[in-house]
Amino acid sequence: MNISNPEKDDEIILLNNDNEVTTTISSSSIRDKHKMKTYLQGFKILAYLKDRVNDDQKLKFDLKDVFNEVCAYAKNTIETYDKWVHNHCEAQVWQRFYDLGKHKDHWAKEVVNITHTWEAKTNIVLCEKKISHFTSAYFDANNIIIQNTRELSATVIANRAHNLMLDYIKEATKGLSKTSINRIRHASIEKDEWDALKAFEDVASEQQKIYAKTFCKPALKAYQKKKKNFDLVAAHISYDIVPKILPQDYVFNLPMDENSLSSEQVQENKVNIHKLSRDFRLKATELYLKIVKEEFEFQKERLEKLLEDSPQDSNEMLPLTQTVNDEEPFDDDDEVNINNNDEVNINNNDEEILTQKPRTPKRRRKKFEATQTVIRKTDKSKVFHLGKVDDYKVKAQIYMTKTKAYQVFGTTNPLEFLVERTNNFLYGLWCNKHITQKQYEKLKVRKDEAELAHLYFLPKAYKPGKPLKPIMSGLKSPTIAISRWLDGTLRPLFNRLASDTTITNGVQLIKQVESWSAKYLTPTTSFVTIDVTGLYTMIPQERGITAIKRLIEASNFETNRWR
Repeated sequence: MNISNPEKDDEIILLNNDNEVTTTISSSSIRDKHKMKTYLQGFKILAYLKDRVNDDQKLKFDLKDVFNEVCAYAKNTIETYDKWVHNHCEAQVWQRFYDLGKHKDHWAKEVVNITHTWEAKTNIVLCEKKISHFTSAYFDANNIIIQNTRELSATVIANRAHNLMLDYIKEATKGLSKTSINRIRHASIEKDEWDALKAFEDVASEQQKIYAKTFCKPALKAYQKKKKNFDLVAAHISYDIVPKILPQDYVFNLPMDENSLSSEQVQENKVNIHKLSRDFRLKATELYLKIVKEEFEFQKERLEKLLEDSPQDSNEMLPLTQTVNDEEPFDDDDEVNINNNDEVNINNNDEEILTQKPRTPKRRRKKFEATQTVIRKTDKSKVFHLGKVDDYKVKAQIYMTKTKAYQVFGTTNPLEFLVERTNNFLYGLWCNKHITQKQYEKLKVRKDEAELAHLYFLPKAYKPGKPLKPIMSGLKSPTIAISRWLDGTLRPLFNRLASDTTITNGVQLIKQVESWSAKYLTPTTSFVTIDVTGLYTMIPQERGITAIKRLIEASNFETNRWR
């Protein structure tokens, strides 16, 4: 008999049949006992050993005189065997995660959810720590098991007891083994999905990517959600488990006065109430299964329809316009002003080829390649410039030789080195707490998204000699995120300090001139405009950094505001 002590709510008093106090148990210890895994309880393992001995006559004969010793061994080592199996499974799982990430360049989401990064260096450190921890715990448990087996009276008994414990633990932890296999399989499936996505992005057009992201991706998520729900409900019903969405109590408690009814009537009414409850349960479950099945089939048909409507060939997605040299669209039906370079000699055959109207953008590009002709959008105008490839090469080489700020890599590609160097630099800043984890995640470089910064030119058709305007494209360079972050940090400071000497638009210019002319304008005043060429290449990086430091020091700008 259990009685709670009113003065001590955390104690339970146990009384025997004669109302004598036998013992007092702390309720907290009972709660801790409930947290214990059921298969680790002593009576469970003892019942298992008795059943095994009774079913196997040879085993019964071998353990006839030492059964109590084996039972004591089992009770003392059951938790150690459990730790041994769990740590062994965890070590295998994390070893597979490590191999998958290091050798196949894919990190499982389970790893990324812990580190919050796809950075290989961080994830490798985590996996190595996990493997070391679980392997060490596994060997510690193994040493304890070996030490306990040596205390048994005979080697044969030790082997028998060890095999019995392994059989029991493996039987009790089938779910653990299945879960570990599913975790490894799930990581492999994630890699296959990632590879399939990369293959799709390599062959798909830009329009196909937009179609897949806008329409197919949400439909696929909805389909997966409904399929999971349908499979779960169907599994519950197959095992006669009431789905969680339905009320668990199907018993109708209708008021009935048994004193006013005969025993036959009472029994008949109870049977009818029970039948009504059972029928409601069956019909509600069948209806719910029908609903989730229809939802699943609807999403499946919707996804299949979207996939059918998706163009199979990227050419089907292309309009009649096509970008030329990654510039603005060039349509066949539009009349485009072409400013021919006076220095380029085009013979009659070339002129005839160029003046023919191509049937497709692809054929037009082939004709340009055949005549070694380049068509470019001009700087500060809406016309196109037609020139020869050799002429562009000569002018570009002259500019690069003059500035000495650019380098031709040829067949070498330093992108991987730049990405690794940038990420290592950011990782060092993060480790030394110069930047936050959020900033590190924002600034780090993704190898699959980065591109080398490259130089290209736009002709200045309005100037004599048709000079080329250099354009440095670095929108996907490894350092673009750092550059944008620095610009966002320093821009407000610069705008505040240079507000009196900076003009951002024509309206502000007029106001400044009016205000200035009231005091300083004279008949001999001259207005001068200055065109700076090669501004970025003429400023040394070291002097630029020094100027920024002086700017920060002069403005008393707190560096901790950068974080």
